[in-house]
Amino acid sequence: MKELMMIKNTPAVVSVNFDELKQHLAKELEKYDVLVTSETLGDAKKLATELNATKKAIADARKAEVTKASEPVRAFESKMKELTEMVEAGRQKIMTQVQRFEDKTREKARTLLEAERAKLWEKHGIEAEFRRTEYEDLVLLTSVTGKGNLAAGARTKLEGRVIADK
Repeated sequence: MKELMMIKNTPAVVSVNFDELKQHLAKELEKYDVLVTSETLGDAKKLATELNATKKAIADARKAEVTKASEPVRAFESKMKELTEMVEAGRQKIMTQVQRFEDKTREKARTLLEAERAKLWEKHGIEAEFRRTEYEDLVLLTSVTGKGNLAAGARTKLEGRVIADK
């Protein structure tokens, strides 16, 4: 899959005459370097309002350009997310089947162990009142062979427990 994936990334170039704007703004701000007194209070408030409008204009321009430059990135994100969701859906489908298979195999192991325990109790003549052998910890995927029989290791452990009942 990695060989098939071809991604070309051309970073966005956003240019602005920053140095020129900064120099102009610094000169303009000198006008606002005033001493506020009771006589200049009204003008100072007007100047502060003007500065706020200038700040907003700069912020709006920045946000607009970032939004415009980010558009291809957002489109790329969306498409790549769609691909990962497709892969995850496929993975989940497989994992559901794996879980179903493992559950059936464990149930088969449980059935085989129960039948084998009954057979061993009879073989060793264990009376009903002494039949205490538990096997739940042996209900494992490895307790069933590929042909669907009880694995030798599980059978041996179970028989040891049945003999202990005797």
